[in-house]
Amino acid sequence: MFQQTLAEVEFSRHAAQGGVVLYGVRGVGKTSTLRAVEDVAVETGFVPVWISAAKNESIFDSLMPTIRTSLENYGVVPRGKWTPEEVGIELNFGIVKAKGVSRRKHDSAPGPWSVGSVERLIREAARTAGEHGGGRGGGLILFVDELHAVRDNELAILSNALQNIAHDRRHSPPFAFFAAGLPSIRGLATRAATFGERTEFIKIANLDNAAAAKAIAEPARSGGVGYDDDALARLADPTFGYPYFVQLFGFHTWKAANPAPGYNFTVADADMGVENALADIRNLFTARLTSATKAERRFIEALAAIGGDDPVKRADLAAALGKTTHAISGTRARLIDKAVITEEEVGYLRFTLPGFAAFVSEAIE
Repeated sequence: MFQQTLAEVEFSRHAAQGGVVLYGVRGVGKTSTLRAVEDVAVETGFVPVWISAAKNESIFDSLMPTIRTSLENYGVVPRGKWTPEEVGIELNFGIVKAKGVSRRKHDSAPGPWSVGSVERLIREAARTAGEHGGGRGGGLILFVDELHAVRDNELAILSNALQNIAHDRRHSPPFAFFAAGLPSIRGLATRAATFGERTEFIKIANLDNAAAAKAIAEPARSGGVGYDDDALARLADPTFGYPYFVQLFGFHTWKAANPAPGYNFTVADADMGVENALADIRNLFTARLTSATKAERRFIEALAAIGGDDPVKRADLAAALGKTTHAISGTRARLIDKAVITEEEVGYLRFTLPGFAAFVSEAIE
């Protein structure tokens, strides 16, 4: 999908008709995948602009300087020559008037970025990247990581600006939008603008056993080290296919054996790796449970009892706790912020880490 979108933009010299958003729980490799796409985009001749959203922070405050830095870093414009004034954006911050730059009084509200100002900024940057790229000529790719953390009003502004650019088939510049976020981003983006309905959402899920084994073996093979088949199976099974766990089990096996090129990991090496990795995971589980408040712990215990690692309907969880869905919304939000749980589909909750439910059940006993 990513390569298809890049090819579409490169061929048409216009903006892609919709964005591409990776979604999944934390630790499944969304950011790493997005970075890999960035590498492909750069090789194809595009200029990447990377923004990581953070809760309670404006992404627009960093949009202009980040775009400018990217255009300079990739040799599209000489340093200091692509000025905000050239973009023709006018923003008003109380009594302070500025063009294209977020100057405001410290005690004022966030600057009034509009759909029009964001659209003009992206259009001009993409046009500049496409026409004056010093031989690159691909265009501009905007990457937004942690898209779910973008403020609701800013997500709406961004989505509508992207929609306007995508709809303009005659005059739009070469541009594409790629992003990544937690599962909740599907509903947030769709509510923000109809552009969300035209966005391709790609779920990053856990690996199957074969893929997990390959993910463990490939990095070792690049270092001239192999695995006995039984050792590889021993490592892949307890990872649940969760990418972070896959990395953890491979790391601990390597660390335990400290292999030289030509070495093959044995079952004994794998057993040591599993033991040390499970100890790390147990410490992670313990930290999550002990840091929970009383209300959060009751929520966690109820979720573990009802669904284990599977999704649970929010209404069923509320009923088990003897509360309304509204009454548990605060606890739910805090646990999502702590990355203990996620709302995988609208109205359904589950733990982010596989195996955590079993750990909680054991702790209750």
